[in-house]
Amino acid sequence: MACDAEPFDIEAVIRHLDASLVGEEDVDLAEYVVAYEELSKMFHRLGRMFTFVESDVRDKRDILKRLNQSDPEKYATVISMADYEVPEPATKPKDIGARTLLRLHRALDFIVVFVEAVHLSQPDSNVGRLLADAYTKTLAHHHGFLVRKAVGLATAFVPSRSVLIQVIFGHGDEPPSDELVDREAKRFVASVKGVYDRVQAIYEQKSLLELP
Repeated sequence: MACDAEPFDIEAVIRHLDASLVGEEDVDLAEYVVAYEELSKMFHRLGRMFTFVESDVRDKRDILKRLNQSDPEKYATVISMADYEVPEPATKPKDIGARTLLRLHRALDFIVVFVEAVHLSQPDSNVGRLLADAYTKTLAHHHGFLVRKAVGLATAFVPSRSVLIQVIFGHGDEPPSDELVDREAKRFVASVKGVYDRVQAIYEQKSLLELP
């Protein structure tokens, strides 16, 4: 584990994801990116076995942030971006925003599946298997053979469940209580799924889920 990395704050992720919800259907891009910036701290603290996730999101945050700052009207939300880049469903996007967000969207699916699995696991659970299962259900569908093989090898280096719990849910050096882990995990999963489902619905409507 990369102990010299910045501490991860799951509360900040929840706060920014919740703040990203706009109206009944939309997602604010700036808040989404800030939430991802915090999630990246978790990847760094967990070390090399999460390189395959970071490789999917590397530079993506900066691209969306740049688009949002350069044209805050068109890139204010997921819907405004999709309407601008893809005015008609199943047409090629005008710019890279939609494609960029799709990579982050896919990685978010993996993150929530893995964190939920860790939360529901037992102290003696095989954490490497939890990681492999979460990857197989999500990101593996979008990776080639070499990446999938590398992820399979990386599962041997996953830290213990207690270390994962400390990194994801801990505050300071004190191990989090079971009650705190349960409460924070449920809040995190609910926040992620709320945002994920909205982006999924928008991309389905615009036929963007299979962008290369």
